[in-house]
Amino acid sequence: MSEVMSVERAMPHLSIGEVLGLLLEEFPDVTISKIRFLESQGLIDPERTPSGYRKFYDADIDRLRWILRQQRENFLPLKVIKDRLDEVPFGHTAWWTFTGSGGDVTMDTAGSDFDTVVGVYVLNGGAFEQVGCVDDVFDPETEEGSLQAAITVTFAGWLFRAYAICSEARTSPPGVWSTRSIGVASSVSRITRSTASESSMSMKR
Repeated sequence: MSEVMSVERAMPHLSIGEVLGLLLEEFPDVTISKIRFLESQGLIDPERTPSGYRKFYDADIDRLRWILRQQRENFLPLKVIKDRLDEVPFGHTAWWTFTGSGGDVTMDTAGSDFDTVVGVYVLNGGAFEQVGCVDDVFDPETEEGSLQAAITVTFAGWLFRAYAICSEARTSPPGVWSTRSIGVASSVSRITRSTASESSMSMKR
């Protein structure tokens, strides 16, 4: 349990103030009050800590950027933007943790209906160190590459090392988003919710 809590605390997310700093270069007029207002109108829904602080993940920030661009470039009212949000393919992300048992581990997204990405990390001094990732890419200009629904990443599960697995689906729900682990001897613990609330997410062993 302590390893799960450590990964959750170190998991890459930003506070509302850090998000503001990230956005100011592109959107110099944005303020914390505006971000809170967009949340009050139901356009964004950041996760909260037990003490009530907002936690913004990549999908939340992508969604916020898209909303601000629609306001600035297309002058769309919030009601229209809100109606269109379900049509936009934001990344939907979920995280798990487990302890390595000394053998190879395979993570795959077999059974998913749309483009998926899997990243594998170990905790190193409280920070994430990537040890594996599969992210297929399609270039619409050259039409090279492909987006795959089922991808696989295999890595050495070092004995007693704490691993964090990030599974990301890039589509608008609904749909099936499945993540499976092969070769994990210890229990697999979910440490964040999925932002794809209408999708079917399962962790198979």
